[in-house]
Amino acid sequence: MDIFCQIKEKLKNQIIDESKNFYLLHDGFPLMEGHLLLIPKKHFDCYLGLDKNLIEEFNLLKKKVIDFLTNYYQKPVIFEHGVVGQTVFHAHLHFLPTDILIKKQIEKVAKATKIPKIPYLYYEVNDKKIYYQPTKKIIPGFFHYYYALLLDQPKDEIKRSANFKKFLLKVKKNYLKYGKKR
Repeated sequence: MDIFCQIKEKLKNQIIDESKNFYLLHDGFPLMEGHLLLIPKKHFDCYLGLDKNLIEEFNLLKKKVIDFLTNYYQKPVIFEHGVVGQTVFHAHLHFLPTDILIKKQIEKVAKATKIPKIPYLYYEVNDKKIYYQPTKKIIPGFFHYYYALLLDQPKDEIKRSANFKKFLLKVKKNYLKYGKKR
């Protein structure tokens, strides 16, 4: 059983919001304040495998997260490893409030495709959704690795976790303010 199947038991303090079938968490090894994760409560390997009955709920929460980050931080880039390069083998979509892009790094190891299939890399910028099929070996934590380099953050997860509590408290405070404005 992976850690995301045990969120209520092991990651309860990281929960920012939840719906009937999804959790919104702050990443425990954040690349920056506001690095959020959207995770289904039920186990799915990746979002392409998500139960079709959950898509509407997923899209509503995803839209809410984008709106929150856009209002309190900046419009996020969104990514998922889609089984390849995953470090936790449970679907989880990353929201990173930055305008720094890593398309060049992705295109060195994968090719954009109109018909996604597992395994894949998913990258979304300004509402443009791109699925990539790997053409080379993808390192574990691919997106984290390249964003850590470009954001001048430690590549080591444990070192990045040093700011976690400070980031989490700020995001929770902002999310409460956001909720009151809605």
